[in-house]
Amino acid sequence: MSVSRLSFDMRFGWRGVDANGTNKRGNTIAADSTSARAALKRDGVTVLEITALGSASPPKARATDVTLFTRQLAGLLRASLPLAPCLELIAETPSRGGLPRIVGSVARDITQGVVFSEALARHPACFNALYCQLVAVGELAGALRRTHAAR
Repeated sequence: MSVSRLSFDMRFGWRGVDANGTNKRGNTIAADSTSARAALKRDGVTVLEITALGSASPPKARATDVTLFTRQLAGLLRASLPLAPCLELIAETPSRGGLPRIVGSVARDITQGVVFSEALARHPACFNALYCQLVAVGELAGALRRTHAAR
């Protein structure tokens, strides 16, 4: 399993207006300014100005968050949904901690052609070697489709 090219999230300061015309401002974390704008739009904010503030600190997740993620993902995959949309859905689910950012990063890696087990391995503080190896075995055994774009 190669662990290379980690994707880092950025912090952005923004100024905008909500649906009522009220001025809003704040900070958000996203992969890029386009993703930040899209997330704010989903939250009902029309962005007037956005500024990159630098790299975001690495996200952290508790073991209970990883357990919940695993259960949610298993349920969505049992429903025959494709992996990347499952991950994106979980990433957009409001949650405390850094798991949504981590899962969003894994989803981006999947859509860029990285195998799921390798995408997970890029976040060793969240997904330990045993977890990643179990996913890799599932991919190889056919219990979990090898999920990546055509290489």
